[in-house]
Amino acid sequence: MKRIWKSGMLVLLFVAGPVAVSFGDSFEEIEKKLDEAAKSVKSMQMKSSMEMKMAQPGFEMSSKMKGMHWQKRDGDKLMMRMEGETKSKQKMGDTEQETAQTVLMVSDGEIVYTLTDSDGTKMATKTKASPDEQPWRAVKADNDFKVLDDEKVDGADCYVFEMTPKKKEGGDQSHTVFYCRKDCGMPVKTVTYGPDGQAMSTMLFTDIEMNVDIPAEKFKFEVPEGVQVMDMTGA
Repeated sequence: MKRIWKSGMLVLLFVAGPVAVSFGDSFEEIEKKLDEAAKSVKSMQMKSSMEMKMAQPGFEMSSKMKGMHWQKRDGDKLMMRMEGETKSKQKMGDTEQETAQTVLMVSDGEIVYTLTDSDGTKMATKTKASPDEQPWRAVKADNDFKVLDDEKVDGADCYVFEMTPKKKEGGDQSHTVFYCRKDCGMPVKTVTYGPDGQAMSTMLFTDIEMNVDIPAEKFKFEVPEGVQVMDMTGA
């Protein structure tokens, strides 16, 4: 499950910038070009969506999220804001439950604040921002990478590569596929597959606008009245 969330949220921190990769480039060469391109785009805004499905004997879960994502560079720091609404369904035996949740994530490049509101119950946490923008880097040593054929996402040409765990864990996903736009290096689609080869989660970014004017206030988090922030920066 831990790998699934890393793959699912990975997306909330991205690279951006024009990329030119010739046919036959290895994953390491593509990754290097993505790193070089990351600082060429100063700001981006886009729509985001995510779908998840899980099924085990006696248990089923599905969820859909829609939202907006913004990011902006401040020197070497990448600031980020994500606003989304998720609707989930769970079935355990004969019991079914539906829930709705709104999520706000705000990063000033050093600290990430997350505020969730689940049917009126609000919770907030703060964690350290990832020092690396590449979503797969934190787990790179534990995975193998394979470059796949190019595809289009939201009408844009994308480089595609597959990440597969070197060691399988019980119930863990079999592999994750990243789709990175050629014109800006953005990983605009991430699909995580289960051991049965079926897609478990799909993260998608569309309607991308680059170098737009985003006010600095967009990346400031204000704690709602009556909500205590759980400090997880030491975790």
